[in-house]
This record gives sequence, C-alpha cells and structure tokens, in this order.
Amino acid sequence: PKRSEQWLIFAPDLIVVAAYGRILPTPVLNLPNLGCLNLHPSLLPAYRGPSPVVGALLAGDDTTGVTLMLMDEGMDTGPIIAQRTRVVAPDDDADSLTAALFSDGSDLLLQNLGDWMTGAIIPQPQDDARATYTAKIERAAGAVDWELPAELLARRRRAYAPWPGLYTRWEDKELKLLDVAAAATSDIAPGLVVSADGTEISIGTGAGILTVNKLQLEGRRPATAGEFLRGYPQFVGAELSRDGAGQ
Repeated sequence: PKRSEQWLIFAPDLIVVAAYGRILPTPVLNLPNLGCLNLHPSLLPAYRGPSPVVGALLAGDDTTGVTLMLMDEGMDTGPIIAQRTRVVAPDDDADSLTAALFSDGSDLLLQNLGDWMTGAIIPQPQDDARATYTAKIERAAGAVDWELPAELLARRRRAYAPWPGLYTRWEDKELKLLDVAAAATSDIAPGLVVSADGTEISIGTGAGILTVNKLQLEGRRPATAGEFLRGYPQFVGAELSRDGAGQ
C-alpha cells in the first residue's frame, strides 16, 4: 500500500514527526484526533524549510531554538505549541547544533505532551510577516569563492559540516578546509596562500584573512597546517581562484 494508506491502517490518535522533510498529505493530517505534531529546529517562523540549522549558522545568529508545532498543509506554517531557545556556541557546527536542538526538542515534547493531550494548550498562530525560509543544500554550496569575506567563509565551514563541507581545489585535487577562522583585514589578495613561519596557513579573501588550522587533500588523511606545509611546502604562494581552482 501507499505510505498514506499505511498510516490509515494504524489509526493513530497522535502523530509526531521530526526531521521528516516532507509535507504530510491531507488524509494523514486529518487522521489522528490529537493532530500531527512536528519538532522543527528553529524558532519559527524563522528558517522554515529543509535547512534551518544551516540558515542560523550562515546568518551568524547568537541564538536559535526548537519549535513544537501542530502541522498543517503548509511547509512549517502550523500553529506553535511550545518553543525552547538555545545559545549557539562559538564552536558549534551544523552537526553538533542539530544534535543539541533535537535533544532539546525531545525534552520539549515530553514536557508538553500531557497538556496537549488534555487540551490545556492552545496553539498560537505564526506571524507569517516575520517568516524566513531555507532551501535544500547542494554540494556546490561548499565550494569556496575567495572574493567573499573571511567571516562568511568561516560561517560556511560551520554550517556545512559534515556535508558538503568547505572545499577548494589545488593542483587538480579537492582540498577540504576542516578547521578555519576569520582574522583581521589585510592586503593579501583573495585566494593567495601565505605563511609567516611555515607552521600556519593564511589565505586572502575579499575581506580579511581565512586562517586554516586543519585541512585534507583528496586521497590523503587530515593534517594540521604545519603537517600539511611540511609535506607540501609549495602550497605557500599558491593562488586559489574564485571558482575553487588553483595552481
């Protein structure tokens, strides 16, 4: 049977979904008398759609959160049952933040489920005028454009971990930038690789320097900046182009 027909066989009183990634068909939404609930890892109406954690990290938000909502026929548009806020740590990436938010979401569900089932909670409609949206992430999003500011590239490294990651190309191989930080503004040309002492790697961007602490060349193991330069001293002075290619 079709997926929706399988739901009908179970005849549930309540459906709870998390990270489902699809809009439930109307027959399923109307099936349980207590509704279909969804845990969404953002403070709705912010970051509706498939990539809310990525959206918060790309924006550089200091806080985010998780929402327990009653599902309707829209994409994350249903009324809100409860929310919990979480501070975004400086070292959070999409992987760690997603795990933390769904842990918070589990607690939020358990805290509110009883009151929801007894009718003690009245869900509140979202303010659609404040809504923001996210899109599905494609692999190409991780390719570095060295004309962009270092701060934005550092955010992308966190937002795109573990996939698609942040990567460029050097000597016809993919080079993953596993640990980076944005440094002060400088006059280093975008894409130019420099090293003050042979143990650290700095790359010019459209605004500021991207310090690379850990990286991985295609077919090789991850290496610290110092380890990488000992194996590939010719990397210093390389000019990485806007589209990720480099010599």
